[in-house]
Amino acid sequence: MESSAIKRTDLSKIASDCYSREIKEGIEICRLNICGENDKKKFGIECGNYVTIYTKGITGYTEFAIENIAKIVSEELTNLINLHSKKPKNRSNILIAGLGNREVTPDSLGVSAAEKLNVTRHVKIIDKNMFDATQSCALSSVCCGVFGKTGVEALEFLRGLVSQICPDIIIAVDALAAREYSRLGSVIQLSDAGIVPGSGIGNRRDEISLNTLGVPVISIGVPTVVSAATFVCDSLEFGGYSNLDKRMRDRLDGLKNLFVTPKDCDTLVMSSARLIALSIENSLL
Repeated sequence: MESSAIKRTDLSKIASDCYSREIKEGIEICRLNICGENDKKKFGIECGNYVTIYTKGITGYTEFAIENIAKIVSEELTNLINLHSKKPKNRSNILIAGLGNREVTPDSLGVSAAEKLNVTRHVKIIDKNMFDATQSCALSSVCCGVFGKTGVEALEFLRGLVSQICPDIIIAVDALAAREYSRLGSVIQLSDAGIVPGSGIGNRRDEISLNTLGVPVISIGVPTVVSAATFVCDSLEFGGYSNLDKRMRDRLDGLKNLFVTPKDCDTLVMSSARLIALSIENSLL
């Protein structure tokens, strides 16, 4: 579970040539490019492209609406893929990595999405003529598990797979920890800067990225939890209380390790997994 991208209120500090905003079919899409050391230090995120797609709440949409949003997400995913791979789709080898813990509902998004995909790499191995007729990429997926249950870092697991199947791109799916309460269960975030599992809840694991795997890594996820401190701070700011005394700040510091999730988190994960799986398939199959 990684932390989501920078707060929306901080976007005004970024030069206009690095940030763009678009409304498409009522859905807001914000694109951010961090390309210099100054911005990297200022905002505390790695250089790369970040896309945030704002919805009105994923669990509030019908199946038909989910499919329409998936088309928008797939367009953004396709743009990121095209930045890192010049191969035509039918010659690409793509690995989907579902991150997280299937036994913890807020952290099971990556696993749920990976298991909903229609993989195709085995068809290429079994019947190449049939595979060529589909004009799709060689798509494979894996659920990496979590270090505490497997004793194996997700990075170590993926290194072994990379050496065997040689993917052109890895797409890592994971649940996120929201930096703003309003993003909880309502945004889809994509990035080509890699991902650090567990960083959103203070359990930072090994980075999964081009630097560590030698393969471009695109991450996609939805915030399923938010820290209690963030929730309280956002509520106070909304009420006009921005200048907090030391006693209040100390109390909030004590809430940083407490995380909350929506009561319908199981529905949120199910809908988000469906949306992400559809988006990936729209882009690649």
